[in-house]
Parts: sequence; structure tokens; C-alpha cells
Amino acid sequence: MRAGTEIYFRDFADKDADVLAPGCHYSFSDAACTLNGSFVNGDVCLNETSIMEYTLTLPCHDGCAERRECDEECGKLGLGSGKCIEVPHFCGPNQNSARCVCDKKPPPPEPLPTNPT
Repeated sequence: MRAGTEIYFRDFADKDADVLAPGCHYSFSDAACTLNGSFVNGDVCLNETSIMEYTLTLPCHDGCAERRECDEECGKLGLGSGKCIEVPHFCGPNQNSARCVCDKKPPPPEPLPTNPT
């Protein structure tokens, strides 16, 4: 980064710190994330059970990634243990991402109430 130049980031695909969904991260030269967009990276597997996940939920931000453990994240959801898998070309040609996959599938959503009339 050049002195006096700020870079902002916007995440696409996953909306926030969702380790179960792959994410794509782009840099921009303005605080509204509308000018000079460029692919930076996707979420990344650090090893078999760890993922580097961008964790800010703001539409345009100054960057903030943290290591998350797929086992812990899946356990919080009651979905057993987890592992990190790469998702090839998710963000475009040769632009990979990653996500956590849990041993157990999430339960189906509750059925909608029926109309009594």
C-alpha cells in the first residue's frame, strides 16, 4: 500500500462470519467499495480443521480476518465435528475459497403453520 492510500474490503458470497459458506473478498479504493474492485482472496483452509474467515459484517470495511476451528464451529451448532475443505473456482477462474463441513447435517426447518381457515 502506498503512503496515504487506503484500501477497503467487501465480502461476497457469505454475508458475515459464516464458516459453513465459502466467501470471496475484494479490495476497493473508496470507503463505499465501488471504485477499482479487485479480487484479493477467498476464505482459506489453514490446515485440515482450521479456516481463515473474514469476520466483519459491514458492507465495506478495513479488513478483519481470524482463524476459526471447524470442530468448534460445528460443535456450537450441534453438528458434530468439522473439517475445512477448499472450494475450487468458487470466486471465479483460479479464485478458490474454502468452508467448514460438519459431520452432521443441520435439521430441516420447522414446517410453516397451516392456515386454520
